[in-house]
Amino acid sequence: MLTWAQPTEEAEILPRRSRRHRSPLVMFGIGVLIGLALGAYYYGLPFAISPKPVEPQEAFPEPDFSLTNFLGQVSDTIWAVAVSPNGQTLVSGSYDSDIKLWDIYSGKVLRSFSGHSDAIRAVAISPDNQTLVSGGGDGKIKIWNLQTGELRGTLSGHLSPIWTVAISPDGNRFVSGDYSGTVKIWDLQTYDLQQTIAGHSGTVWSAAIAPDNRTFATSSSDKSIKIWDLQTGKELRTLKGHSNAVRSIDLSPNGKTLISGSWDQTVKIWDYQTGELSQTLSGHSEQVVTVAISPSGKTAASGSLDKTVRVWNLQTGELVNTLAGHSDWVISLDFSPDGKTLISSSKDRTIRLWQ
Repeated sequence: MLTWAQPTEEAEILPRRSRRHRSPLVMFGIGVLIGLALGAYYYGLPFAISPKPVEPQEAFPEPDFSLTNFLGQVSDTIWAVAVSPNGQTLVSGSYDSDIKLWDIYSGKVLRSFSGHSDAIRAVAISPDNQTLVSGGGDGKIKIWNLQTGELRGTLSGHLSPIWTVAISPDGNRFVSGDYSGTVKIWDLQTYDLQQTIAGHSGTVWSAAIAPDNRTFATSSSDKSIKIWDLQTGKELRTLKGHSNAVRSIDLSPNGKTLISGSWDQTVKIWDYQTGELSQTLSGHSEQVVTVAISPSGKTAASGSLDKTVRVWNLQTGELVNTLAGHSDWVISLDFSPDGKTLISSSKDRTIRLWQ
């Protein structure tokens, strides 16, 4: 049986440096002080769920978000969250290998999924709300029936910890990326491995599949973003501009815009069709860990080691709001399908809902 050295939790979330360049993590103490100051300033925000609006928001500007609720603490760092397509539930994966299905409105745990032997670093829900895909530090991908909790299959093709999984919008394929820099394309119906890609020179942190189900993007500690053909696995282009590991990416619903968050503390907006850099957004005082685009494609959010979530106007690049409430690093973000709720998870072991 193959084994690999298991780093500490802190070592895992800090950037795995490129094999070609190694630079130390700096200014962490200042980031902690800033995070504490912001947390103290915002700590008085209410924790009760606010009434849901009767009529939907029809026009931009969208909600600028404030803290409305938080789900009960779990026993360890929450690495990943994914909201279900119906917007009623969410899935979380944590460092202690626990996966939970939550009712968003009541905050109750509906189900737990057990089977991984190491930290859960990635979760994704199929468009039909029937299937959950999870990736773990044990190098395994597990496929579950989301409604019953039944384990449908375990895929063992990766030889190192898995950091990302992404399901295609048509529900036919999914992509996974691991610590060694390997990307794999799988058939979600048969669980067959379709392609293995070795194009990155560092950890593959994040993946996103385009709405047309034809291409997908990956980001890496090698400071690059790569675009691939989903059918053949052929590399189409490489996006360069970040000066450190690219920790997270997301694609707009129309497939025209890609955003990326990096250890260089910036968020970048790219033209997905041409690969051109459109804007660079600055504001975080520490490394950016996670980014997400709202279903409307008008708003983006970023989470950082500075313990804050920042909300951006994706069209202008303007900072709309800075959300403070977490007491430790913000690790994962997702929007509800209607775009009215932003979900964040943290090393502080909580999931927070912002509306």
